[in-house]
Amino acid sequence: MKGISFILSVAAILAVLGPGPRLHAGASDGSAYAPTDAERARWTMADMRTLAIALAAYHQDNGKYPAGATLDAAIRAVEPMYVKHAPRTDAWGNAFRYIPDGDLAGFTLVSAGADGVFDEKTWSEDKTSEDFANDAVVRNTDFIRNWAYK
Repeated sequence: MKGISFILSVAAILAVLGPGPRLHAGASDGSAYAPTDAERARWTMADMRTLAIALAAYHQDNGKYPAGATLDAAIRAVEPMYVKHAPRTDAWGNAFRYIPDGDLAGFTLVSAGADGVFDEKTWSEDKTSEDFANDAVVRNTDFIRNWAYK
């Protein structure tokens, strides 16, 4: 029960605060700031955690994850009750993919990574990758594929 209480506490905080702004200061020479792929990976994984926690809170209250085969359907189920503004895209601008299990007892959430191309055959591999073009995958609330960044 401690884990569920923690998840609900974090979900409540995120519902109030939202996933956070993506504001970045410009360089001292006045040019626009261009984040690295490692920074984008960090932001993307944080946003995926935010969405996974909101979905877990929904599951706690409803006994199942949101129905519907699209990210928009899942987000409609969790906004604004579990998160004020749910993230819809990764830090490269690609839409996340949400796939609920047939019985709604679990879900998969995927970022296509820097290349924007989903590679479904790799989603079951438990792996940490240094290649930001690889997909990042959350299964329920746990990353099974993620990026290593420094």
